[in-house]
Amino acid sequence: MNITSPHCASNAPWLKAALHLHTTSSDGKQPPQDTLDDYARLGFDVVAFTDHNAILNEHAIAPRADVLAIPGCEYRGTGTHPEIGVIGVRAPLPRDIELPEAVAAAAATGAFVAYNHPNWHFDHWPAKQMMACPGGHALEIYNAIIELLPGTADSTDKWDILLTCGHRIWGIATDDAHEASHRNHAWTMVQAERTEAAVIAALKAGRFYASSGVTLGSVSLDGGVLRVSSPDATQIRFIADRGAVRSTVAGSEAGYVIREDDIFVRAELIGHAGARAWTNPVFVETERSRELSANFAAWYAQQPLT
Repeated sequence: MNITSPHCASNAPWLKAALHLHTTSSDGKQPPQDTLDDYARLGFDVVAFTDHNAILNEHAIAPRADVLAIPGCEYRGTGTHPEIGVIGVRAPLPRDIELPEAVAAAAATGAFVAYNHPNWHFDHWPAKQMMACPGGHALEIYNAIIELLPGTADSTDKWDILLTCGHRIWGIATDDAHEASHRNHAWTMVQAERTEAAVIAALKAGRFYASSGVTLGSVSLDGGVLRVSSPDATQIRFIADRGAVRSTVAGSEAGYVIREDDIFVRAELIGHAGARAWTNPVFVETERSRELSANFAAWYAQQPLT
């Protein structure tokens, strides 16, 4: 059995990151400087500016020693395809292309690329469409603002489909804030030094977890056992192929013995008032897991576009 894990021992700090937000540069209600200052007040270490097809003018903000500001955008080429989060880009992206070229163009910049709010209006990004548009490093598995809009904020259903089909893709959480009241409802904790290059590299490598309020204490892979702990979780679930819950443990720490027929395993930690944290998956390679993944992918390819 070969298990690949993004979770590794590191002395790098954990950085609280806002990876999707809007300012008056597009449809947000506060200018970039006020937005940056407010996220700093809320304890964020990294703020990625992702206005609609608008790259942050870095002269519009005063640098802060306590918060790293990263330029980016929420990108659409023709304006008719689903939205793409692009973090770490400084030049405008082409506006006259459609999918899948738009995702490829975003990835070609070297930026971190995400499929944004897949379940906005329930099907903003169908799982099949994400598969047909390679180049994204992650999808938003939780987008807090969708709690206020049509659709579902949680997109782990589509994440599990992609993972079961063999796609190695990470999951981020964002607040997608357009005003002050939207902030600090979800974030991504990145294990990296506080430089743009280090944060982008850690995001691409999956060295982070997503959260809507629960703190991950530790995650490790020890001899085929995935172990997680948290100072504030009350329940831990281990989730595998097709979203199957392999194990549910009451409490703040748990371990799961990985099986030969697991394609991937991820942990979901549940806290008070429905707050959660999601670890990135570990990937399992055995003859049986490869067979199961191939069979599911072949079956899913015959299903309607969802």
